[in-house]
Amino acid sequence: MKSDALIKPPPLKAGETVAVIAPSSPFDQEAMLRGVRRIEGWGFKIQYREDIFSRKRYLAGSDERRFEELSQVLHDPEVKAIFVARGGYGSQRLLPMLDSIEPPPQIKIILGYSDLSSLLIYARQRWRWVTFHGPVVAKDIGDRMASAGENSLLQALQDPRPLGKISPESACCLHPGEAVGPLVGGCLSLVTCSMGTPYRLQTEGSILYLEDVGEILYSLDRMLTHLRLAGVFSGVRGIVFGTLKDAHDEPEVIQAMLQDVLGDLQVPILFGFPSGHVDDSLTIPLGLKVRLNATDGWVEFIEGALAEA
Repeated sequence: MKSDALIKPPPLKAGETVAVIAPSSPFDQEAMLRGVRRIEGWGFKIQYREDIFSRKRYLAGSDERRFEELSQVLHDPEVKAIFVARGGYGSQRLLPMLDSIEPPPQIKIILGYSDLSSLLIYARQRWRWVTFHGPVVAKDIGDRMASAGENSLLQALQDPRPLGKISPESACCLHPGEAVGPLVGGCLSLVTCSMGTPYRLQTEGSILYLEDVGEILYSLDRMLTHLRLAGVFSGVRGIVFGTLKDAHDEPEVIQAMLQDVLGDLQVPILFGFPSGHVDDSLTIPLGLKVRLNATDGWVEFIEGALAEA
């Protein structure tokens, strides 16, 4: 896994077009429109299809509708960034369809988390794109993202300089040490679902980022044990966990489970990095080299994620 082989998108500039798509689950229309207005307030143009509000059971319309929407924005030269309305479920169903089309001629910023981990992993591993793990439009940008999350998003998508060292107050050390490698990963349940498929997450030599929400303690144990048995942690240089929100009322109990399942790997492990299922998610690039210091509780982004002019 060579981070220097990745393609970096250009910085997102005021006046450029951001497309909002719904490749996963349906969402609250008013929350999405609040998010759209906020993005427009940052100086960007917004584009979305009228059928984005479609519903088919637990999906934002049929696979065909969602794939057509995704393919359209990937190949639209006016679109510089792709944001998603929400996660939920459904993007994994589109991966075989992506195999059937030519790679997009121009790299675009792709931003999301949760169910969108499938698309982020695909774009990095198949197209060699740098991708961005960060907020969605309806739930986050529209409602619960505060100034820290907004500043993080705009910095990540507009400033080509490395993000530098991030030392969250919520982070704590589960196993000490320092390591360097490309940061890969995303939502734990989606990473687990990729096992045994052509879209399996590649982790050799990486710093692995895992986060999730609404999974109780034994479910987290089961997924991590599954990944361990599948060899996902073999060759990993370090692990960074998000907050694993809702797993238990006491974070110490979650941490003890993680140490029990993974502590003997003898790699640095950090817990509580706030990107993904948190109220004010940080936006971070995936695929590029970072330095993890679990002992002191920080992750340093040492490579810029955007193409220099």
